[in-house]
Amino acid sequence: MVRLEISQTWGRLALQQHPAQLEIRTSLPQVAVRQEPAQLRVSSEAVQVEIDLTKAHADMGLKTPELFQGEQADVGWIKSTEGIARWARNGDRMAQSLGTGANILAEMGKEAMAPAPEVNVDAVPKHPPEISFSGDIWVDFTDPQLEVTASTQAPQITYTPGTVQLEVDPRPEIEIEVVGRFIDIII
Repeated sequence: MVRLEISQTWGRLALQQHPAQLEIRTSLPQVAVRQEPAQLRVSSEAVQVEIDLTKAHADMGLKTPELFQGEQADVGWIKSTEGIARWARNGDRMAQSLGTGANILAEMGKEAMAPAPEVNVDAVPKHPPEISFSGDIWVDFTDPQLEVTASTQAPQITYTPGTVQLEVDPRPEIEIEVVGRFIDIII
């Protein structure tokens, strides 16, 4: 009888690994900054305020001498012409009443009496004061100046590749052997 004998040797797998290395060396950049600050120059002319109260004072009866003189001249002219007209009328009335027996002088005296004064209430002044301003301001602005210089160096890079070693010791084997007789005898 023939039979097969199988013998096996197991292999051993050994793996050694060395990782890759990357080394980078850098130096910090050198930075120089030069700055000129902004400048602001302001100059001004003193403000002059002018207030004209002429119209407001005139509303309250506080007139300038020129205005007061002109108004009083106009009032005097009107009063004098009214007075002349009144004297002429009274003379005409007296001439017409002669011999009539009428008491014309009593009537004329009664008319000449001052009437009761008329009182009114009013808000003054009617005109606001005239206010004007004069003056000036000048502004001169200079922008800030900034200058930055930087010096850099390239980095130094060192690269070492990694390795992987694979070993098989002992090598695996399978041995198949036929054992027995090769001839069958039949009797």
